[in-house]
Amino acid sequence: MKLETLAAFGGFILGIANLGFLFYKDFLVKGELELLDDELLIRPENRYPQFYDIQINLRLHAKKDNIHIKKVLLLNKTVFTNREHHNLKEIELYRAIPYRKIDLYDIKIENYLNDVDNIYDRQSFSLTDMRVEKRALKSISYNARLSGVREMDGWELLPENGWKLKVLYDKTELVKTLTPKIIC
Repeated sequence: MKLETLAAFGGFILGIANLGFLFYKDFLVKGELELLDDELLIRPENRYPQFYDIQINLRLHAKKDNIHIKKVLLLNKTVFTNREHHNLKEIELYRAIPYRKIDLYDIKIENYLNDVDNIYDRQSFSLTDMRVEKRALKSISYNARLSGVREMDGWELLPENGWKLKVLYDKTELVKTLTPKIIC
């Protein structure tokens, strides 16, 4: 056998092995996201009935491989908030803070916006393109004050059920039903 034939055959075998490895890595072993300890807290703002404070606490666990979060959405089957004169059934969670850095159970309503702004200014991070390492746990919280929907006869109450959290990651999405805890 000539050296050129042996080199060509070796290159062909190496190419097939490389193609097999890439196929295995890109198509067979995909990262999988698991949501642990999810919690949705809702507190009506007593002074102004159209406002609600919300807190979402999550633990994200990457199984099998690393994952990259693309987008996180809070959804409801009915319209629940109004932004810039548009009634919305979903909002995107752009930034988060370390897990339970603010706790809706402990913070006073009158201090909520200032405390949330201060923590977010110092410690928030983007959820877009957030990486969760293989077998790692990422614990986050999201806080916001939502404006309810104005109807002709007054303000609509925030829905008590029908809440979902949708996480788009890599080429996959995970949708999880949330049961809110109403804090008075």
